[in-house]
Amino acid sequence: MNRWPTKPLAELGDLKGGGTPSRRIPEYFQGNIPWITGADVTDFYVREARGFITDQAVANSATNLLPAKTVLVVTRTGVGKIGVAAMPLCISQDLTGIVCNETVIPEYLAHCLRAGSSLLASAAQGSTIFGITREFLKRVRIPVPPLPEQERIVKLLDEADGLRKLRAHADRRMGDLVPALFHEFFSSPSPSRNGWPLIGLRETVKFVGGGTPSRARPEFFEGTIPWATSKDVKSEYLSDTQEHVTDEAVANSATNLVPAGSVLVVVKSKILLHSLPVAIITVPMCFGQDLKGLICGNKVVSEFIAAALRSQRDTILAQARGANTEGLTLEILREVKFPLPPLALQQEFASRVAEIRTMQADQAASRRRLDDLFQSMLHRAFNGDL
Repeated sequence: MNRWPTKPLAELGDLKGGGTPSRRIPEYFQGNIPWITGADVTDFYVREARGFITDQAVANSATNLLPAKTVLVVTRTGVGKIGVAAMPLCISQDLTGIVCNETVIPEYLAHCLRAGSSLLASAAQGSTIFGITREFLKRVRIPVPPLPEQERIVKLLDEADGLRKLRAHADRRMGDLVPALFHEFFSSPSPSRNGWPLIGLRETVKFVGGGTPSRARPEFFEGTIPWATSKDVKSEYLSDTQEHVTDEAVANSATNLVPAGSVLVVVKSKILLHSLPVAIITVPMCFGQDLKGLICGNKVVSEFIAAALRSQRDTILAQARGANTEGLTLEILREVKFPLPPLALQQEFASRVAEIRTMQADQAASRRRLDDLFQSMLHRAFNGDL
């Protein structure tokens, strides 16, 4: 049971809306006043803006200039994201700003709203504009302990959030290890590497195309065989997919089943404008026509091929073509060339990669525990139990 009295948001501060200055007047966006949208609320403290506007833009639009420490609530396009302004700024119509009065510390209020962010998101409505209204926000009730207790709660939650951010930073650094290891093994200057033969991808792997079983046969998608599309290739290893198909679906379509250890490369997707998704599959799998499967021969190991493709990402993407959907042709992939190191060195590289993956799995488990702890602390703070 909540041991603190609760008050509606309307009694804790002044709720301010936002707006967008006219895009037909370009000079409005040539000022020095930070102007943010919901997309800019990516951290608890909002310290950066992508847009800057003039005083005239503020005067001639629905936006409001809000002071530092304003609590920011995304009420449209990403409903439920919460932040605290680290500087004076203006907001778009995607946000509501809460300028707190003397009864509540902004960071405490923001943490409480974060604890209820899923409830805020679930309250979103609308067919044309999906979001929550300022009137709804005014009625949201917040537990209000004495100010010293609010300060204690904020300190505890900030420390817990800081640990989560340190873990996230460590995870990002860990993600750089495999490319660095590839460079150390295969790209650093070494007399012994001068003799490595330059070889094309076509000489080291077997290319396999994909396809989509007929959607007119829904029973085709009631099987147990993973069927991958570009949407599934989000990490360096892939063990399961959103959709699964039957043996009959494979037999009656252009899709193909490839063995575990094969490499999947996204060849048709707008993501190819900036990324080259590559994954090693850990189970037998089939896939759609937006992917190509690479079955490694006896000259190469999967980890080497996947890393080699990622190392040439910019060169490969520069050759992507297509008006509406960026794409890589089979011929482009076949002609990718790289120095071929001895198989034993590739296998040593793969062994080191496996060690890194184990460390990443341990870190991911640690990150999940920290996230669970932080969410628990948020809810306890919201219920007056922290």
